[in-house]
Amino acid sequence: MQALMLLADSGTLLPEFRRRLATAFPAARFHDLADRDEFMLEFTPDSRVYIEYYGTSLADWEGTELDYIQAALPVTQHVYSLAYRGIEAAKKVVVQLADSRHVLIDNDNGTLLRGDDFVRKVLTEPSWYWFDDLTN
Repeated sequence: MQALMLLADSGTLLPEFRRRLATAFPAARFHDLADRDEFMLEFTPDSRVYIEYYGTSLADWEGTELDYIQAALPVTQHVYSLAYRGIEAAKKVVVQLADSRHVLIDNDNGTLLRGDDFVRKVLTEPSWYWFDDLTN
């Protein structure tokens, strides 16, 4: 399973995320996870996204990435994990949740962008396979 990290200035976005996704994908199935409002969105058994809140630790980032995060989100940064099976499912979800300058997306493959820039890249380059970013 792979994951995108979504960074935002609020730690209470899970109910809003679920509402947006339920509106956008009424045929998808939602499954509650063990912690609080965390959930899994299933398009098919091989196409799903787990959405979890990871807190405020930025221990996974350092150097220029950390500087970028702190400049882009100068208040407390809250981290959400979007673990996924099926990159197309991840793209669908990120388009619904991250189309904002107040959100950052890290694809863990060398790309860290403001949410609206990440969404624009997904929409303008539909065949973008971000694992290729590791080789560039």
